[in-house]
Amino acid sequence: MSNDIDSPRLLIDGSHVNLDNIWIHAQDDPYPGGHRYCLWLPSRLGHRWMKQLALDPTQWHDGMEHLSRKGLFWLEAELSTWGMEQKQASDAPWLFVINTISQIAPAEPGVEVRGICSPFVRGD
Repeated sequence: MSNDIDSPRLLIDGSHVNLDNIWIHAQDDPYPGGHRYCLWLPSRLGHRWMKQLALDPTQWHDGMEHLSRKGLFWLEAELSTWGMEQKQASDAPWLFVINTISQIAPAEPGVEVRGICSPFVRGD
């Protein structure tokens, strides 16, 4: 089982949200949007993810929307791998969709990813 200090943590509009309750899906024009997220990644996970994006994990990166598709693809891969390493499986309902990446910043020890998210709306 994971140690909380080594586990990714997600805040949406300042409130903790379980990672099992999100769907990561890049959108050029987030709809309906309206929410802000901050995802903290422990160093090992964050640095490995940033390497896929050819970004320096010790630097602030603003205006990262242009990397949202690639960044969210690799973020989903890293979080899925982490979940498998922790032997976690979930069938929890999605509550939010992580849509974009606006900023990536060092946050010792680790990395913070910030952007826009939307409530998950199931189509009929």
